[in-house]
Amino acid sequence: MYTEPAAISIRLAAPDEAGTILALTQAAFAVHEALDPPSSVFDETEADVRQAMIDGQILVADRGEELVGAARVRPLPEEDALYCGRLAVAPDLHGGGVGSALTDAVERLAAQQGYPAVVLGARVQLEQNIRFFTKRGYVLTGEHSHPGYSRVTYLRFRKNL
Repeated sequence: MYTEPAAISIRLAAPDEAGTILALTQAAFAVHEALDPPSSVFDETEADVRQAMIDGQILVADRGEELVGAARVRPLPEEDALYCGRLAVAPDLHGGGVGSALTDAVERLAAQQGYPAVVLGARVQLEQNIRFFTKRGYVLTGEHSHPGYSRVTYLRFRKNL
């Protein structure tokens, strides 16, 4: 008998979920272990996740009782935008709508908070992520290099709401 998967719901994270969010984010980013430079997410601690909640907010995606995605947001007043970072989806759910649900929620939150845009970065090596964001209306605004690199390592995108 076929059972319909539980719907995805989005909510703000609670400080006591920092460990779960960290584990989920590190698992999601682990599928990209060949990144150069490596992601700094693996150097993060629960305290860093709690600090991200203080500096901004973390939206989480639940499927039933299971936390399956997260996205960190913070104000970026110099760009009159809400910044979205560390968008993470449980590895076994890639392509299942969790990333889209989180991105939609980030855009709604930005509009509710009075920001006319969302900005984010994507690694040059992660072509699938770049395609995901461009299909959603994000426009390339810059090419950047991590410290110590002379080549472009990440791209900056913006979506006006």
